[in-house]
Parts: sequence; C-alpha cells; structure tokens
Amino acid sequence: MDYLIKPIPTRYKGRLYRSRLEARWAAFFDLAEWKTEYEPLDLDGWSPDFLIDEYVQILVEVKPQSSYFQEDSFYFDYVSAGICKAVLLLTNEILPYHGLLAGQEEELHTIGKIIVQEAGLMESPAVVGVFWGNSYRVGLCVESEHWQDLITGQQGECFVVDNGDVPFMWQEAANRTMFLKPQTE
Repeated sequence: MDYLIKPIPTRYKGRLYRSRLEARWAAFFDLAEWKTEYEPLDLDGWSPDFLIDEYVQILVEVKPQSSYFQEDSFYFDYVSAGICKAVLLLTNEILPYHGLLAGQEEELHTIGKIIVQEAGLMESPAVVGVFWGNSYRVGLCVESEHWQDLITGQQGECFVVDNGDVPFMWQEAANRTMFLKPQTE
C-alpha cells in the first residue's frame, strides 16, 4: 500500500521505531503499563507492529489513517486460525466512546478497533478504561454484553470513569515522542 504520509523514524527509550506514530503508541503502552514487544514476528503476508502480551496476546497494527484499514479482512484470518486471540488496529487518534458499555456518568474512550474471537469472530471498538478490581489499571475490552478485560482477564464488573486518564496518556505519549530527533539508522 502506498502511503501519503512519510514516516519519520523515531528512537524512543533506545529502540528505533519505523515511524513517530509507532513510537507514540509505544509511549502510550508504557503509560498504560501494558507489556509489549515491537515487531514481534513475521507472519505469512503480515508483520505486526506490536504484540501486547498480557492476559490475552494481541497483535497490533498501526496505520496513520483509518482508511488504510478498509481492506482489513485478512486480519480476521489470523484470529480465526488461532494465531492470536485478537488483532488491534490503531491509527493516530483516540475518540470518546458512547456505545453499549458507556453509562451516563462514565467517560470512556476507544483507541481503535479490535478483531477478536468472542462467541464467534467479531469486530468492535477497542474500548479502554479503568476496571473495578484490586488495582487502578487501564484495561481494554470489546463492546459486548459479556465483557472481559483483555489486559488483566478480569470480567463481570463494569467500567469505572477513566477521569480523562486516557486522553491525558495519549497527549503525554505525544509529549514524549513528538520532538525527538528523526533517526536515519
């Protein structure tokens, strides 16, 4: 696929990322305290940008615009074949979430879309927020009546207000990567 946006190789925490956007997502994952690996493997026809290795292993693809995911059917094949539990598709923004899981007093956000095997193969907004539980931790789930935090494995409770933490983390990730010197090596 030809991109209209030229990537700027960026070094973050000693690792060279192919684009500033990938480095920003790496910083976001650090802030969320999610265990990740950059460019973890080469699959037939696809090299994922990240692997989130928490309760569920999630392969991640980062593109500068959502239009690059219009032909996303092959991501379903990796999930349905059992290569991974989920594929997370990320772009350059997070958005307020007002769907099935949102209550009147809850502020939730979506960081992209997720393809997951849950009572069949499904595509859903990738909803992030803080879950009830023993600790205050940012989680990730699909839009479903029967949700489960894909980061901790916790299920059966409802979301807590994220109090603006997710947009703050996204902005802080930009602050940590935006003005880093472009890399050529």
